[in-house]
Amino acid sequence: MIFTILNEKGGTGKTTITFNLAVLFQSRAKADIVLIDADKQKSLTSINNLRLEKKFKISELDEADKHKDKIILIDTGGRDSKEMRQSIIISDVLIIVLNISQLDLFALSRIQTLINEALQFNKNLKTFYLLNRVPTNFFLSKEINEFKDVLLQTGINIFNTEIKERSSYKRSIQDGLSVVEYKKDIKAEGEIKSLYNEIKIKCNVKEM
Repeated sequence: MIFTILNEKGGTGKTTITFNLAVLFQSRAKADIVLIDADKQKSLTSINNLRLEKKFKISELDEADKHKDKIILIDTGGRDSKEMRQSIIISDVLIIVLNISQLDLFALSRIQTLINEALQFNKNLKTFYLLNRVPTNFFLSKEINEFKDVLLQTGINIFNTEIKERSSYKRSIQDGLSVVEYKKDIKAEGEIKSLYNEIKIKCNVKEM
């Protein structure tokens, strides 16, 4: 099964989400885990190099077909590119990582165009929005709900789980750890575990 984590816009936290999900897949999923770093900045590879143990296998996008029996997570760059389009076409699941901002809304039409083009070749593609770095300020709840309303109009499913703006996501990454391994933020751990469980159910991921 191939998961691609993307946004046509950069800076939304795709790499952090990819890495944190990979750690949970590694510990729970029935298949081996392979990461593909399709971003020219190679941030996912750099994080993996920081790990002292349980490093992930990093493969190339052109070699995805060799890992059909594994779970593959692809981290794409923040721009429309040949690599992004190829990732979408070969994927089973797309996770579009969005921040609550007007700039992310501007990117939606371009993302939908990419998805519609891919669906001509990949009719079984499942697509989800994931809200990331969601403000914890209660007074912004109206703005967040209005953002969701716009997303609902696109017809693409939104994960119930929201990843909040928490410093622990940045701090754990600096040590090559997920927030679950970091063990210093129960709320962040709960968010990532909740997201994984939602993916497991909605995408039929088999566990050990």
